[in-house]
Amino acid sequence: MASEIQLEGLYTPGGSEDRSLAYVVINYNNQQYKWQIYIPSGVNLAEYFEIIKPSIESEIDAKELLWQSLDPKTKTIENSITGEMEIVDIQKEEIVKPDVPDYYALRRNEYPKISDQLDAIWKGPDSSDYQRLKDKILEIKTKYPKT
Repeated sequence: MASEIQLEGLYTPGGSEDRSLAYVVINYNNQQYKWQIYIPSGVNLAEYFEIIKPSIESEIDAKELLWQSLDPKTKTIENSITGEMEIVDIQKEEIVKPDVPDYYALRRNEYPKISDQLDAIWKGPDSSDYQRLKDKILEIKTKYPKT
């Protein structure tokens, strides 16, 4: 069965982000999945959806296999009111879901402000501000590696 992607909404954050976040419904293998996809600026949505459809299907297939392999389909959590540990069911939507935000968005949210980066660069590589900036950026890149 051929899959189908339907656009539900589009969020364009602006600022330094040059992509939009598309909220879509994917009909695949007789099931519906709510998904999120980053869309580069200036692309034709219908054409882009056709290009990325195989990778989305592959991602869904992998997550469905992971879901099916869980035994038991439970997890232990702490009750926020009583503080006691409880065993609860894992919902399929917790496993079969898009990986958003991606490393790019996560990094962007933690990088120092551009003005601070420019200030450190202006002071030069021998300054303590420059070294702190470099260390902070390397820490963030390690925390959110490219996937």
